[in-house]
Amino acid sequence: MADSVTGASSFTLMSYNILAKTLGSNCIPWVMTASSFYREAVYEATQRSFDEWKVAEIMPTYRKHFHKNFASGDYPAMREFWSTRHLESPEDIPNSLSGLHFDSSDCVSYKDQKSGETVKAMTLKGLLKSKLPNDDLGSRLFNHLMEEEDEVYDWSRRGPRVYREIISQRTLQSMNIEEAEESAASPDIILLEEYDVFGTEADYRGSGKEPFHQSMTAAGFDHLLFAEQDKSRSEPSGLGLFFKKDVFDLEGVTGAMQLDCCSSLNDAAYNVDLLEKWHRCPQSPNEPLSAEEMAPADRRNAGFARLRHRSTQQVVWVAVVHLMTTSRDGPKTNEFPGEVRAGEMAKIRETVASFVSPDEAFILAGDFNTEAKDTYVFEGQLKGQSSGRMLEVQTGMVTIPGEGEVQLSRRFQWQRQGAQNMELREAFESRHLWGSGVGPAEKGGVCTSMNAERTAWIDYIWYSHSLLRPVALSDVCAPSQPIPDRDHGSDHLPVMARFEFLV
Repeated sequence: MADSVTGASSFTLMSYNILAKTLGSNCIPWVMTASSFYREAVYEATQRSFDEWKVAEIMPTYRKHFHKNFASGDYPAMREFWSTRHLESPEDIPNSLSGLHFDSSDCVSYKDQKSGETVKAMTLKGLLKSKLPNDDLGSRLFNHLMEEEDEVYDWSRRGPRVYREIISQRTLQSMNIEEAEESAASPDIILLEEYDVFGTEADYRGSGKEPFHQSMTAAGFDHLLFAEQDKSRSEPSGLGLFFKKDVFDLEGVTGAMQLDCCSSLNDAAYNVDLLEKWHRCPQSPNEPLSAEEMAPADRRNAGFARLRHRSTQQVVWVAVVHLMTTSRDGPKTNEFPGEVRAGEMAKIRETVASFVSPDEAFILAGDFNTEAKDTYVFEGQLKGQSSGRMLEVQTGMVTIPGEGEVQLSRRFQWQRQGAQNMELREAFESRHLWGSGVGPAEKGGVCTSMNAERTAWIDYIWYSHSLLRPVALSDVCAPSQPIPDRDHGSDHLPVMARFEFLV
């Protein structure tokens, strides 16, 4: 393995969805895993596989009452309350959940914001006890899930693993097939999605508890938090940009700073509201289709920063994104599934044309929540479910014949300032092969996200082809089992690439 020395004209960039603290729980249905003993016990009790059973019996209650419940008074706290271990009186309800009322053991009530009716919601513990009453299986399964919660998912344990994953050196494989050389490197730029731990304390460095941003400053990084639009959270959340201060400079940024949505900093950093629109699924055949703007609490943002590489004085604009989930952009909610994510790409395309100068490089990276095989989303070709008509969104994506193992190549044909053309290519195209390379470990597949429900490639690093060249990539082999686990801090894998400036 080569020495871990980054050339004077090169740098490394990592993108990593760290799995939000409020979602990093073994009690969240799409993350939930159980031992073979309990999986078999659930099958014997229900005649359904554990995965089928939790989707049918656990998922609806969580999504309806706990995932994003604004009526509760604090929806991130409501997510955590889903797995509460003790609910026997009103005093067991956190003060921040002002919209809840104690109903009975392991059950609360609240007033639905749409209907105005009072509805009841069982916590996970109560739900498991009601669904699996024989031999106390529900209680025993809950205790088993909470053991995993304490060892794997609790941020006091998971946070230090995440920290080590993002600052430690990792092996990079040369993209030159003839050389096939490996090298070790740590990232110069780190982009974090689902970043809700700005001030969360843990023993990240083994030297005592401290806020996350302080541990990153100690590791040599300056930092911007691009805060999301939703202001209902008790702690800031959004997208994180970290850069080694001895490698890059960002005007006006020292230490850790927060940039609110729809604001900018010295014309060098922007936090952009993506202003998503959607066509909801019609409730009746005669209901007219119309596009409406999504509520601010549901919208996503994108962070843009103009970094100057100290040793070369080259400028690279970096954009970090976390596009919409299919819970707000899928067949259950949208007449045109994929339209929100395609619209977000179109908005980013429009924004880039106003920020990036002709001589400045550009990288767009993050969690796109779009599988590599989902061409229709990338190309903005969306078919209506009830109408059958096509909706076209100008994402700027083109698909052309590839070379070698890459049978198809996809590129964003965008523009910089002055209407100058800019082509973006995806750094890991030769790994995921737009879906055909994605799969489980036993089949030699690759992925960027693996949990109890999926093995998928949804994280990307796009770069301006005329000014940057990727020379080495991180390992993206699929894990042997769902993550997070005792080695991985998230249900995503970090993706990292080393780039060279071409001018």
